[in-house]
Amino acid sequence: MKQIKDPVHGYIQIEDEYFEQIIDTRQFQRLRDLKQLSATFMVYPSANHSRFEHSIGVFSLAKRAFDNLSSDDRFSNGVEVTEVKKTLLCSALLHDIGHPPFSHIAEELLDKDELKSRLDRLGLKQEMDDAGIGSVLTDDHPLDQKGEHELLSCVITLDRYESALEEIGVDPYEVAAYILGYSIKAANDQGWQHEVTSHVLSSAMDVDRLDYVSRDNFMTGADVANLDTDRLVSSYRACEDPDSGKYELTFSDNAISTVSNYLDGRLAVYMWITQHHKSVYANAILRELLEELDEYRGGEMFTVDNVMTECIGDSFVRYKLREARRDQDDSRLSKLYDRFVDRDFLGSCWKHKLGYSRKVSIDAREEFEDALGDNKSQLEERIAGHIEVDSDLVWIEKSYVPNYQPADLRDVKVAYEDEAESVSDIGIYEEDDYTGPTPYIFAPRGKLTEIIDLLNDAFG
Repeated sequence: MKQIKDPVHGYIQIEDEYFEQIIDTRQFQRLRDLKQLSATFMVYPSANHSRFEHSIGVFSLAKRAFDNLSSDDRFSNGVEVTEVKKTLLCSALLHDIGHPPFSHIAEELLDKDELKSRLDRLGLKQEMDDAGIGSVLTDDHPLDQKGEHELLSCVITLDRYESALEEIGVDPYEVAAYILGYSIKAANDQGWQHEVTSHVLSSAMDVDRLDYVSRDNFMTGADVANLDTDRLVSSYRACEDPDSGKYELTFSDNAISTVSNYLDGRLAVYMWITQHHKSVYANAILRELLEELDEYRGGEMFTVDNVMTECIGDSFVRYKLREARRDQDDSRLSKLYDRFVDRDFLGSCWKHKLGYSRKVSIDAREEFEDALGDNKSQLEERIAGHIEVDSDLVWIEKSYVPNYQPADLRDVKVAYEDEAESVSDIGIYEEDDYTGPTPYIFAPRGKLTEIIDLLNDAFG
């Protein structure tokens, strides 16, 4: 047994086999070189935490959550509890191993069709198809619905960790299914415990989210969320639906206030950290830089093999950016690189939704957002022409904030006297117009008022 001191969760106890088979491997150590929040460190200087400590944190929360969940006598009926636990812990460690450099920023540059093809060849698709996973709920295959990094995590799990997982005593296909939020064993009627446990890692309030919300809040120093992760992980329960007889993952009613705080806290972390107006712009520049670099290198930069075999990380990409900047002195890449490194950021017409609502009339906002749609480039060019600047000096970026409308909260459930109810039905979370996505316009600071006037005149 070894322990790691974590600033968020304290001492984390980890059995030797997880170090030997997973943590002390090149693919997992690569996670040290992947910033959790991509370019947000340009706004919050201490936001330098990596996918490595996040994965260790998810392991810790998953372990504690499972121990509490499995303390219910019903949980040990018909399954090997140790195997279920090890499957969850291996999945927790490996769930982000497929992230490309700079995490989500480069994810769209991965070839999703290639990833699905590899998972087909590795046998995961067949295993899921044979179990009937997803066929009842949707016409699309579950692999079509998942992000590229999740699919690549499954590819690496099956391609590089198959023997290691078998040595630990778990099924590699079940680990991959857990990463995607499913259980092949449960679908094959080998125990409801597998499905409930898979949702500890992947669901509306899973340990993955619990860690990154609390970690991002702490490591940035933003302190915008009031989270009690200890209370949450001790409150996971398996609750039987009296109608279907199926078990589902819920929270104890003792944690209602804590669940409510988490929902508010996650929203605050998105709004004021990852979707801070300057974070939005910094990440937008980085995204454009990575696209330019990938094009410069003939589309061979962010490939499945480079992530899986060459284990490229942020530092490698930064080196290649510097190299390309040197070789292309007057290119768009070089201009973007200088702007990013010098932190020569454009100004924002508004900093948050309150400013947006005060500076742009409601009619103008509605028409502007309707016109935005798929016409971002045309609107940028139109605004640039009006204020007489280069089109590359006007950027429109739409923030992303979790859509916590009551109807979308039915997957978060609280159990009271063994009867589960969604938090939307309980009414602990209300619809809030202020927290929706905000479209930002970035431009030279001396032109911001002119752009706001244009919006009100043209769209009002």
